[in-house]
Amino acid sequence: MKSRLLLLPLLLLCTLVRGQEVVFNTHSWNFGPLNEADGTVSHDFTFRNNSGKPLRVGSVSVSCSCVQAEIPHKEIPAGETGVISLSFSPAGAAGRTHRYADVYSQEGKYLGRLNMEAYVTPIDVALEERYRTVLGPTLRAQRSILPYGYVWPGKVSVKEVYLANLSDHPVQLRTESAGLMVEGPSEIPSRGEVTLKVSYNPSKPYSMYRDRLRFFVDGKPADRDIAVSAICLGDAAPGQSSIWVTPSQGRLHRGRGSVMLGNGGREDLVVLAVEAPEGVRHNLRPGQHIAPGGKMRLRVSSALQAFEIHIFTNDPLRPYKELRFTL
Repeated sequence: MKSRLLLLPLLLLCTLVRGQEVVFNTHSWNFGPLNEADGTVSHDFTFRNNSGKPLRVGSVSVSCSCVQAEIPHKEIPAGETGVISLSFSPAGAAGRTHRYADVYSQEGKYLGRLNMEAYVTPIDVALEERYRTVLGPTLRAQRSILPYGYVWPGKVSVKEVYLANLSDHPVQLRTESAGLMVEGPSEIPSRGEVTLKVSYNPSKPYSMYRDRLRFFVDGKPADRDIAVSAICLGDAAPGQSSIWVTPSQGRLHRGRGSVMLGNGGREDLVVLAVEAPEGVRHNLRPGQHIAPGGKMRLRVSSALQAFEIHIFTNDPLRPYKELRFTL
């Protein structure tokens, strides 16, 4: 009886694996400690075509320009294996670093996410060289923006902010932000560095999030904030659609403008949500469909001289699209 109970989970696992079109040997790889000066490293992710028919990898969408992907240039027969090679450049990274790549078939079907991690030791140069963003007379940061990229409701996303104190005495540090949770030291040593862990827990699907991380040094506000942004998606399944826009930026004339939206994919393009500034009128509504090969004209009107409209769709490669309109 005991052996039968142990066999049930194994049978269930085999059933799940057989149901996946692509089975990777692993979805994550940890390079461990890396020195920024060592340069680019790479890892081969092996997968098996479990779909029962020939498979061609169409594209790989990477999380940043520091990741490069090399994909098979031929079809992988059913039951055979292929390799996707990911390279990671640690240039500009510091501390615990996570990068990823989303894999799609030639038909636009999502095949999975490949993750890479490393702990990067930066090149030992002067604080002034490594911390170029001036937040105040003595406080500096490695960058002026904190982009989370794509996030999902109910799933906490964590980023790190690196700060340095260029003065010859310790300073007290305090941070403020309405929608973020910040963990880290409350004091920065003289000529010292600290790492802040900044967490964002989104709750509203299909929305843009923008905030600012404010700093106080010895009780006084810093001269500059760090801008924070995130694109919150939802739980809608991606399709085989492909959005295109022409022209890439709309022009306003007497308060009116338009661009053409089209679908170059193989399934209906579905508009999941639209965000527009107050006072901007448009003819795009959630739930609208654009058939494969179809198009529609997006018309806008507003007294504003420049604005953006944010569109969320079921396009697997570009689930979010920003449309800009100017004079």
